[in-house]
Amino acid sequence: MFLHAFFWAVLAFSFSLGWVGAGYSWHYILANYFGTLAIYFIYINTTLYFAYGFFVPREKYLFSLLVFVLLLLCATQANALLYNVSNDQGRTISLQNFLPFYIFLAAFTLALKIARNAYLTLASEIAQKQELLNQKEYFLRSQIHPHFLFNTLNNFYGLALEKSNELPELMIRLSNILRHQIYNSEASFIALKTEVDYLKDYIALEKIRYGENLSFHFSFPEHIPSQLFVMPSVLIVLFENAFKHSNTIASQLIEINGYMEVVDNDLVFFLENTYPNNQRVVYDKYEGMGLKNVTSRLSLMGEDHYSLLTETKNGKYSVSLRMKLKQQ
Repeated sequence: MFLHAFFWAVLAFSFSLGWVGAGYSWHYILANYFGTLAIYFIYINTTLYFAYGFFVPREKYLFSLLVFVLLLLCATQANALLYNVSNDQGRTISLQNFLPFYIFLAAFTLALKIARNAYLTLASEIAQKQELLNQKEYFLRSQIHPHFLFNTLNNFYGLALEKSNELPELMIRLSNILRHQIYNSEASFIALKTEVDYLKDYIALEKIRYGENLSFHFSFPEHIPSQLFVMPSVLIVLFENAFKHSNTIASQLIEINGYMEVVDNDLVFFLENTYPNNQRVVYDKYEGMGLKNVTSRLSLMGEDHYSLLTETKNGKYSVSLRMKLKQQ
């Protein structure tokens, strides 16, 4: 704001310097300075934020041109009137004398505004790309979690000793998980049905891991339209946190409940799990990064495209998420 005001003050001062030493009184010069300063400010701001800023984004180019011409005539007429009224030497001037300067002034400030907007857009895109790179690094680091693989393979070994008929299906689910993480997690959006299948494979393996110590109830949509797409590697983090945090409670049944629905092309997700109450649990150095990166990634969609709420109450931790789904 200070630089903006300083720019107009210097511009008006530079213009008024032309009258110094030309026989004009200081009364006229000061009146001309403050008068032209007000005219510049009103003319340029209405041109930038009304003629250009309001009509051009709405593709009303003719209205924009008409408003600009009207502002141009009003500004030049006001400047000519200011000159003629405050001039104490009897000289007069017409608005045509000011037209070239005011056209240049509008073109110059408009070019500055366009350049500034382009710079801010570029800076925002660079920041978003850097944020995506940071998130990509985290998700790549957490894609094939050693503990998850170790526990899963241990479970497979036990099922192999028992010659369980479940083993082949579970091995296919593990293969699906690894394939999904390698080929789909880096995409901006993937089919919601593909993501749901991935979540079901992950849950099936975790159920084998926790066995009878787990009470799990979660409902997925029965029918998922093929044209709905979702941001990947978001929901899986919420499930990972639910299993991980629930597992910190010794000698207690792990309870995880929730649901997922599609409402008006929005994904509505709720997940609740048992959580240690009134005790501090220390996890690895990346503790908390999962939810933080999920929040950062969702923010790239825009604040009006999602809502994420978490709550810890009565030994339960819950997360509620609603986000826009992309249609293709």
